[in-house]
Amino acid sequence: MYPQWVEIHHAKGREIKKIGNNYYLYEYKTEYDKEKKGPKKKSGTYIGKITENGLVTKKDKDNKPLDISHPLEYGATYLLEVLCADILDNLKKVFPDDAEALFSLAKQSLIEPSPLRSKNIIYKNSYDIILHPDLKLSPSSMTRFINKIGLEREKQVNFMKIYLVGEEYIIFDGTRLVSYSDNMDLARIGYNHCNIEDPQINVLYCFSLKPNKAPVYFRANAGDKSDYDTIINAVNEIGINNAVIIADKGFNSEFNLNFLKENNLKYIIPLRRNSKEIDDDFDCSNIAGYDGHFGYHDRIIFFKVLSKHEVVEKEIEKKKGRGRPPKNKKTEYTVESIEQDMVVIYYDDTLRAAEYRDYGRRLLNNYKDYSAEDMAETVKRMGTITICSNEEINPVKLYEIYKEREIIEDSNKSLKNVLNINDSHMQNDDSYNGWLFISHLSLMMYYRLFNKIKEAGKTSELSVSELLRMLRRVTKQKVNGNWITETGTKVELDKIRSIFPEYNT
Repeated sequence: MYPQWVEIHHAKGREIKKIGNNYYLYEYKTEYDKEKKGPKKKSGTYIGKITENGLVTKKDKDNKPLDISHPLEYGATYLLEVLCADILDNLKKVFPDDAEALFSLAKQSLIEPSPLRSKNIIYKNSYDIILHPDLKLSPSSMTRFINKIGLEREKQVNFMKIYLVGEEYIIFDGTRLVSYSDNMDLARIGYNHCNIEDPQINVLYCFSLKPNKAPVYFRANAGDKSDYDTIINAVNEIGINNAVIIADKGFNSEFNLNFLKENNLKYIIPLRRNSKEIDDDFDCSNIAGYDGHFGYHDRIIFFKVLSKHEVVEKEIEKKKGRGRPPKNKKTEYTVESIEQDMVVIYYDDTLRAAEYRDYGRRLLNNYKDYSAEDMAETVKRMGTITICSNEEINPVKLYEIYKEREIIEDSNKSLKNVLNINDSHMQNDDSYNGWLFISHLSLMMYYRLFNKIKEAGKTSELSVSELLRMLRRVTKQKVNGNWITETGTKVELDKIRSIFPEYNT
């Protein structure tokens, strides 16, 4: 590895040679070696000497020095600039002075995740230095900037509200991020399904399903705060209305469900397997007891409706004094408007097999801690998901909508990859909230790319990270005032253009 001021001149078709204590730049080409029966690199024209002040080039025929800039990453930076132009426009409305810095940092975090101290170097080697010049991204400037953004929670919420308008389904999910900063009040030890006992922050995320799958809201909570304690503050802060809330069983509590009903919100939430609303006598593994079945991702799913939306007729006995009404008196009835959730149990034989294998492995390690009764009770409900909802909906549609929650898993992995790199640099709650907002913008951009890949029917062939890798190979370099573009292979360009037909380097 050469010093950074040397490496920036590296590009396709160029090689650096160190002779003594000096560095020189040459062209090279690859030829086929008949003897070795393989490619062979052949040095070509000498370009110039690399110094800390820049490239000192040979002179052209007019005795004028060539004006050559170092190559700038162009492909991913410019594509996100165009694809996410609305994000920049809306940032300018809410953060007029900081919009371009936020936008550039969000792009960087997605294209090349890196510690804060490297942001300025990445910026200067990116086409963003042309699109958004004079951004102050030095380590000291970054610290002040992120802290400032973290303090502006009202502006963050106002920006996120722009993307909540007219949404029909909102997915709620929580993820826990480990933090070791001693100055963060949010970082506390709390419940974690992975049994992690380190200080952590409970980040609540909301995703919309329409018009496209995308993150629309986040909120950081203390690590010792349970999931079902976070949903009310989120709904109040963002002002969600006329939507269906899809959440995991961690959010299921009587208090939460009553709150959602009082605010005229629909919900789709699973029940715990020991819920009293599930009939203990129902044999989940006996497919003859189900109401029907349907196909989902090449698997057969059986379902049984345990309860439906209905009004309940309640018998009223008129009493005179303490005695019962006479036998010849007619019993009176009244129809009470009692909202009863629709509860549907689903059985997946593939899921049952996977759960049984996992349970067996745990039993082998700790079989003394399990009684026969415990085992029988656990095995009885394997392979099932029970969902309750206050929305009148077909059981098949209900299952398909709930399973959309799986998009959260991929987004949480992307979020953690960005945040874990910079976690040690966040010294207080304000800076952490600032970096969470920038990461939220990165996730919005991530799903713009993901949705494009999905529209092109390429999700089985190409991931977002692979697409970004190919795009990063497209660079621009200025030579004597003219921009020269370097691309990757033709195969890579064809893949990019299969998703973005309008893509033109």
